[in-house]
Amino acid sequence: MKNHLFLTVLFLIIGASTFAQSGIKGKIVDDNNEGLYGVNIMIEQEEGAVSTGTISDFDGNYSLELKSGEYELSYQYVGYKTQGKSIKLADNDFREINLVMHENAEIIEEIVVSASKYEQKLSDVTVSMQVIKPAMIENTNTNNMESAINKIPGVDVNDGQPSIRGGSGWSYGAGSRVLVLVDELPILAADAGNVKWDFLPVENISQVEVLKGASSVLYGSSAMNGVINIRTAYPTEESKTKIIYNVGFYNEPKNPIKYINGKTWDTHLYTDNNFYQDGNTPTSIMLREEAFYWVSKPMFSGLNFMHMQQFGNFDFVIAGNQFVDEGYRTNNFDKRTRINTNLRFRSKRIEGLAYGVNANFMGQVKSDFLLWTSEKLTDVEGMDSVVIRPLEAMPGAVNVNEGYRINIDPFAYYYKTNGSRYSIRTRYYFTDNRIPVDTTKNNKSEIFYGEYRYQTDIGDKTKIAAGAVNAYSEIQSNLFGEHFSNNLAGYIQADNNFGRLKTSVGIRGEYYRVDTTQTESMIDVELGDNIIEIPVKPVFRAGANYRLFEYTNLRASFGQGYRFPSIAEKYTATAFAGLLNVFPNPNLESETGWNIEVGAHQGFRIGKGWQGFADFATFYSRYNNMMEFGFGLFDTETYLPLADSIPPTMDNMGFQSQNIGDVRVFGIDLSISAKGKITENIDMLLFAGFTNMDAINLYDSEEERDAIIDTKNRDTDYLKYRYKHSVKGNIILEYKAISTGVSMIYHSPMLALDNIFVSDDPGFQTFNNLVLNGFADYYAYNKYLPLLTYDMHFGWQINEAIKASLVVRNLFNREYVERPGNMLPPRSIAFQFKAEF
Repeated sequence: MKNHLFLTVLFLIIGASTFAQSGIKGKIVDDNNEGLYGVNIMIEQEEGAVSTGTISDFDGNYSLELKSGEYELSYQYVGYKTQGKSIKLADNDFREINLVMHENAEIIEEIVVSASKYEQKLSDVTVSMQVIKPAMIENTNTNNMESAINKIPGVDVNDGQPSIRGGSGWSYGAGSRVLVLVDELPILAADAGNVKWDFLPVENISQVEVLKGASSVLYGSSAMNGVINIRTAYPTEESKTKIIYNVGFYNEPKNPIKYINGKTWDTHLYTDNNFYQDGNTPTSIMLREEAFYWVSKPMFSGLNFMHMQQFGNFDFVIAGNQFVDEGYRTNNFDKRTRINTNLRFRSKRIEGLAYGVNANFMGQVKSDFLLWTSEKLTDVEGMDSVVIRPLEAMPGAVNVNEGYRINIDPFAYYYKTNGSRYSIRTRYYFTDNRIPVDTTKNNKSEIFYGEYRYQTDIGDKTKIAAGAVNAYSEIQSNLFGEHFSNNLAGYIQADNNFGRLKTSVGIRGEYYRVDTTQTESMIDVELGDNIIEIPVKPVFRAGANYRLFEYTNLRASFGQGYRFPSIAEKYTATAFAGLLNVFPNPNLESETGWNIEVGAHQGFRIGKGWQGFADFATFYSRYNNMMEFGFGLFDTETYLPLADSIPPTMDNMGFQSQNIGDVRVFGIDLSISAKGKITENIDMLLFAGFTNMDAINLYDSEEERDAIIDTKNRDTDYLKYRYKHSVKGNIILEYKAISTGVSMIYHSPMLALDNIFVSDDPGFQTFNNLVLNGFADYYAYNKYLPLLTYDMHFGWQINEAIKASLVVRNLFNREYVERPGNMLPPRSIAFQFKAEF
């Protein structure tokens, strides 16, 4: 009996010791009282040996069981100041430690996610990146993301076509080597494979990240030149409402009548159907005043609104935009309404689970402007500037488009406290474009996109991201028929942290199909006498970043790219303006490429007031089988190129997407971002960059060179519609409630464009006289002149909630084109009113 009693007491003592619970728990929030997911709680014993750790869940909660003893706690989160605590735990001591982490709001520690699909410091990534904050978009009165993206060094948008470091020129609205994302999901149209800039939600943006260089491993086809990721915002525990209204007008062009009949005029006298230079006679002044197509200055106005709020575990965002633009060109207008929402539910029953849906809808009526007029002016009533009058003498030159777009994005996340993350993201993207007067150009398209992603931490040194993607598209078009495409892909990337050295390695396998054409087989498997072809294209990337000193990082990267032609590039067959032919090319092949970059990221602090970083990169890109639109002569039945010796007619002349061969782009990219104080009361923010590049077509022989469309008789093999030198800068000054800023864009002259627009070949004169007559004279006068424009804004913070601003674009009213026949806006003046509460 005594033995039984002794054993019972012994087991009770052991059990009490076994189940005596000690540890820590709590909640971690930011300055807005918003729970922070993924905060690393590192536990060290006094002697410094790492014992264990955990991370906070989706709402910022955490808990960890520990034995009794003394511990050093370290709370670490990217972009926030690290905090430490010392504790001593006794038996049965479960301590509650709640913490507020403060954002490290320094430009020197910018946080991004696009490089590896998780948050990291900009200085630690292995590739070049740029970041745009919402304030920059708002200060410049941006109604369209295209103008905001165009201010980034090394990035140009030419008539809607984005290009990073010379990777693209002007592709007539089809295909893209830059993948545009909204919340990491592609937003390229199913038919043309291009981005609709006016559909992007400028009214609800948390940050825009631009990834330069081949990015196909994580993002797939169309990312071979880079990625633009637009991240939308979610609410914190404090609700937020923002309303921005703007109204403005266009000034008249600086030289409203110019380049008529091969001559340049400042003032004109209308006599016998010709213009003659005639000083400042009353007649010429009268006619000059009547020359503008507008009686009153064309107006534009826009209204953005956004409200975000949390209702318990439910996150709610509603935003929208209404925009009306009378247009600075005759019969060229734009009217649109857009509304979008982000809805997210954070589960309390299942820790770490969140699900929801994002959506965006836009209805629009607008007119397309293709080319300015080629008519000779024959009466006073028609004395508008030729550069702002569309080529409306031919059918289809000015089309009124009616249509709408919608994307619906259901998603679900599950985050575990051990660092593992599971997510399913989907998107349905539907477009409907209608041209009432020309139904042959009507089209509908829809995309069904889905991505499963798994991320995990292996110890505290390695992060793994893996995923599978499927994108299926259907297109119904009167322009190029009914088609479908299907894209399947799988990827995996490992990011390793070895102290000062960080590395990244990834691979992707991609299958793409358009109708019966599919990815060329790169893997063949022999089974006896049979060979099974696996039509998968593998792409690879690797990068390294080494922290040499506290704010000095060196990096190097290599990335492969792959792009399958869009349906529009392969099958479009039409004639714009009744005579500007676009021929299909069903035999168009995929292009591949690779990019090498070596760079340095240098952070700096000067005194107590200045901080920022400078970034330098040298890059070398190769594109094989590059696809570009070019002008030539074609068989109207087979669409095969014809020899130049064939007499050209209006029927067989036109544009076609062609594989132009191998291309290399080499250059350097410099940028600087800084903020600080000029005086005690004046703050300054600087964002600027310089890009220099050579974009050259490579030929194996003169015969191959002459066979490529639009290279014969060219003085240079420089690729079309690229700038050799570019400088972009933005400066913002703030004095108490007053702010002002100036932005600048400089481009050296384009070295090459389609010869048809400037050729003096007699065979092309018929075309030149009907299409863009006078552009050759314009180009001859301007081809050695750089493009230099300035924008300016002035703001007054009236009170805590209301700000009024004046925004002037093209401050000095420069006259310039980005591609033939498309004169960009003259000076515009806008008044903006912002209320935020």
